[in-house]
Amino acid sequence: MSLRNRCVLTGLALAVLGGAAAAQSRAALASPAAPAPVAEVPFSFSNQGSVTLGERYASTSGYEPMYLELLNLRSGPRLMDFNLFGEATAPHQFADHYTLTASGLGGDPFPTAQLNVSKDGLYALTAQWSQSYFIYAPNQNVILPGGVPGLTSAHQWSTVRKFGTLNFQIYATRNLRFGLQYYHTSDNGTTITPMTPSFMGQAYPTWGFFSGQTPYLLYAPANDIADRFTGSMDYTLLRRWTFHYALGYQTLTNAMTFNNLTAGQISINTGSATAVDTPLKSFSMSQFRQLTTPISDFSYTGQVWGAVDLRGSYLYERFSGPASYDEAFNGIAPTSSKLTAFAPYSISQGARANVSEPQQVAAQGLTWKINPWWSVDADYRYTRSTEDNMSAFAGLFDGAPLASNGNTAILWMNGISSFDARMVFTPRPSLLISPGVQVLKTDVESVSGGVADPALTLRTNTVVPELSAYFQPWQRLSLRGDLRTFDNGSSYTAISPHTQTEGMLALKYDVGGGFTLHNTLRLSSSQLLDANYHDRMQANATLLNYRVNDQLSLYGGFSYDGILARGNIDYHVGTPPLANTLRDQEIDHVWQAGVQWQPLEQFGLQFTGNWDHTSGTGAITNDLPPAYGPVTWPYATGTVFYDFPVIGKLSADLTRTYYIEQIVTGNNFGATLFTLRWTHRF
Repeated sequence: MSLRNRCVLTGLALAVLGGAAAAQSRAALASPAAPAPVAEVPFSFSNQGSVTLGERYASTSGYEPMYLELLNLRSGPRLMDFNLFGEATAPHQFADHYTLTASGLGGDPFPTAQLNVSKDGLYALTAQWSQSYFIYAPNQNVILPGGVPGLTSAHQWSTVRKFGTLNFQIYATRNLRFGLQYYHTSDNGTTITPMTPSFMGQAYPTWGFFSGQTPYLLYAPANDIADRFTGSMDYTLLRRWTFHYALGYQTLTNAMTFNNLTAGQISINTGSATAVDTPLKSFSMSQFRQLTTPISDFSYTGQVWGAVDLRGSYLYERFSGPASYDEAFNGIAPTSSKLTAFAPYSISQGARANVSEPQQVAAQGLTWKINPWWSVDADYRYTRSTEDNMSAFAGLFDGAPLASNGNTAILWMNGISSFDARMVFTPRPSLLISPGVQVLKTDVESVSGGVADPALTLRTNTVVPELSAYFQPWQRLSLRGDLRTFDNGSSYTAISPHTQTEGMLALKYDVGGGFTLHNTLRLSSSQLLDANYHDRMQANATLLNYRVNDQLSLYGGFSYDGILARGNIDYHVGTPPLANTLRDQEIDHVWQAGVQWQPLEQFGLQFTGNWDHTSGTGAITNDLPPAYGPVTWPYATGTVFYDFPVIGKLSADLTRTYYIEQIVTGNNFGATLFTLRWTHRF
């Protein structure tokens, strides 16, 4: 390029740049400078919370499984409590609020955790998890009254139940919301349970008598799982009507196996003269069921004319799936009604079934506000469920086919109609009176092989009138109570009461001078004339609180409850006489006291204690002597704490308890627990 052309291009570039600079200068003079963009700060939250860590030392004496059944507080480190809260401090965050809480992690019997995250007007997320341990292990080695070890308390199990829920809501508009829900529960663990050997359609003269009094202990691990998935939509119309609809799917899986503990074990009913002569050589049984169902759930609420509120719902489910049952066992059993001859036996049986269980639940209700002090609530609910089983049975008894072999169709139909009506009167702000009545009609029908079974088919009509009230004659005194009666036209089971009356009265009185009194009285009476069964229960609890000043407060209380039940018992098989009388009488006394003293802002002492004593016995005439009776169980905890300015609050807990059964002394235990806790706030 020539020197001349280079000079021309350089001049043009300078002219363009000069024009652009002039334009920017004029724009700057015409309007102020635009603000610089604000940089987004990720995870900008104001956080606060607290954490409590601890170490527990537990020492027990006596029968430790009973301690685990009642308390199950074991040694070791624990996350006692954790709380974290946060709020967004800058725009454009993924959430506006969040909370995270947890307690009992590390081995305590009831650990829980919960997470909440939300952004205003956009979404809300809630997740929950909990777990519970359940242990039941009475002492099987003690000799019960009557000389029979372990017969009355032969059940043992150690299971873990887990719960988990997830709820995610998306706010599409102010009036429209979509959701996703998930629910999970499981129950698994080991159980030991007594079971009598039996087989389908047993028609052998001596077998029913033999199995009725010859239970054996079996090892039976359990595994139950349920999962539920739903998607939902909520819509609000005119700010007066709301509609909810959820569509989803649910699965239920139940699996359980049973096996004998040892080969050739004898019955736990060692009081039977033939227990040694009838060993169980081997036992194996498995049960399995897996059901699935679609879910359709609709509900609504609305307001009509400003004085009438309507509500309604409709739920549809249809559980269906396979079920199976297989069993094989052998041993020695009596061959004569006089129990003088014995012979080996071998039984195998099984069943396959297809189960269908549709269920529909419809409800409709209204609230009518007649005037500011008078309103009426009315609700009707109808539940219709059907269980249809198509089963195929097959079994052998000593190589011969069972009489019950073949296909069977069993249909159960249940219908429940309930109507509730209640009025609420509030003539004064301090007075509320609410009379009501509930009417139920229950229809149970059983059809086997296309023929209705009259012994399992019944209609029951029930009426439940009730009255509740609240009265506060002056500011320091308030009373509330309720009274209801049940009247069943018939009893479907042998233990369903014909009539029942129960009532409650609660009082709260601010005595003055720092004293506050609480008292609750409960009464109940039931009877079933067909079985000559009567029971009466009365309970009263009194609690007195005394607040001396801001540093010192005390409380003390006493509760009493007693029950007396009597009735007839008729056995189908066994040793005559087959008609006995049940009498169960029990009286519980519980004393409780506590004190909280904080003489300094950083230092304090606490004490809480209960003393529980149960008296009375349960007995069946012409049968074994009472196996359960008086129990004494005190439980006390003392706490001392000091709140250090920087490191946090340090607490020490000392707990002492012991448990004493007067009749079955082999269950008694004592325990001492020492716990160090450190709480830090941030």
